[in-house]
Amino acid sequence: PPLIEHGGLVEEATMMSKTFTTRYVGVCDSIRRAAARVMPERPHHAVEIPSMVDLAEFNPADRADVRRELNITEENLLVGWVGRLDRKKRIEDFVRAAAIVNRGFPNARFVVIGGCDAFMPEYADELKNLTRELKLENTIQFLGDRADVPRLLAGLDVFVWLSKGEGMPHVIAEAGAARLPVVATRDNGTEEQIENGVSGLFVPHESPPDVADALKSLFENAALRRQLGANLRRKVEREYSAEIVARQWETLFEKIFAE
Repeated sequence: PPLIEHGGLVEEATMMSKTFTTRYVGVCDSIRRAAARVMPERPHHAVEIPSMVDLAEFNPADRADVRRELNITEENLLVGWVGRLDRKKRIEDFVRAAAIVNRGFPNARFVVIGGCDAFMPEYADELKNLTRELKLENTIQFLGDRADVPRLLAGLDVFVWLSKGEGMPHVIAEAGAARLPVVATRDNGTEEQIENGVSGLFVPHESPPDVADALKSLFENAALRRQLGANLRRKVEREYSAEIVARQWETLFEKIFAE
């Protein structure tokens, strides 16, 4: 029977022989290219199909309830991060950027949504200790694992992603589905998801001051926040919606079965 291998990280694409793999499906082009390099006789059997987003899960009307739950008023600008608490995701840069922003925008609030990584549980404690050291206990909330991420995103004003070494971060597409402006580092799939200045803002890796500057520029320009969020939403609708991605999988299966 056909063997379809699916991968979300570059290292996954290259760690094993693809001799028996009928197709390798990477969630972004950098992963597809990595797989193609270990399939030299048939690189065209490495293809790209992104992760899908169910747009029906995202409802702007959830905003008021979410902010009430988090004790956030409309006077506060709420910045969020979502994911597993993994060192390569550089959440400490998010925390340090919050400290810088807080000096000029004391009404800004920040939220970290996601639980600790099973292989590095101490990292969550380090982040909370850093938050206390920077006296941000009333500025940053750690929500832990949540099953209602699409709902929570409706309560945010800006989304931040500062990872180094990811594949295609699905949560950026989710942020786009929620019409959020995104501040992110250039990292494999993010360069496919975001066009700098059009559907988000790129910042250098490991640079909290640059993250803070990007956030300040968005805080001071509501029209830019709306524009970036709307543009990213349109991209998600065109490229990552469940309908679009499901059709790509159907086409792939049809080709394989026809061989």
